[in-house]
Amino acid sequence: MIFNHLEICAQLQYFAQYVRRRISETCTMDDEKFKIRAYGFGELAQMYLPDATPMSASNRLRIWITRNRSLMGRLQSIGYAKGVKLLTPEMVKEIIGVIGEP
Repeated sequence: MIFNHLEICAQLQYFAQYVRRRISETCTMDDEKFKIRAYGFGELAQMYLPDATPMSASNRLRIWITRNRSLMGRLQSIGYAKGVKLLTPEMVKEIIGVIGEP
């Protein structure tokens, strides 16, 4: 069989996502508390939507934030802007205060 480079990369990415999901499912404990800390935007999005692709999860979280004007206003007042990649602990507190913990 001959595989091209793109097919192999796509299969490896899919497999890596599958393994990360399985590890997080087996390592997650119900009594764990959500930690307020800096999160990558995509990282937090994946916590809310673990079964979605990273891009879909990020897009959905961004929609939740932008459609809630009061949340968006509070986030902008502490430095949130379109395209932000890192959420500060203060931003995370605001998000979970409105959306809830992942």
